[in-house]
Amino acid sequence: MRISWFLLVLIVLGCRDNQRHVFQAPRPPAPSGCASASVAAAPDVPIGSAGPEARITAVADAATGAPVTLSAIPATFQVLSIVARGKYDFPPNAVVYVDIAIRGRMDTTMAVHFGSPAPSIMAHAFEVPVARAGQPGLVPGSYSAQVRLMVNERPLVSSAPIYFTVN
Repeated sequence: MRISWFLLVLIVLGCRDNQRHVFQAPRPPAPSGCASASVAAAPDVPIGSAGPEARITAVADAATGAPVTLSAIPATFQVLSIVARGKYDFPPNAVVYVDIAIRGRMDTTMAVHFGSPAPSIMAHAFEVPVARAGQPGLVPGSYSAQVRLMVNERPLVSSAPIYFTVN
């Protein structure tokens, strides 16, 4: 009991000053010139503003529209693509189309033609069938796919390839 009275007296005497008893963390150190500066993220450049461009934007189940796992595609799927010609002007009589080249156990190419004049930006969902119960389509195996903007049977630009497996 004596110790508790003594402790109480110390606390009361210690709190008699008019200062607030709040913990304050020390200020952070000032940045030095040798520390690496943070790099701002580059802004997204609109497609086609830097020249012709092709992208595969998504791979989805054709029946539901849900994204599919590229390591195990079980049924017909869609490859969503977007292609821009940039500032490139097509000749008036040019044959312009976007195709998807699928390479693997079974090679195939699908194309969609655009009339003249061709639009600046073209988007298309390629529906890729998977062989099931006597139906034609891709057989099980590993594949790569690439979207290309074609002008007079020559590729103007190609997308980065994607790799997938059909079960």
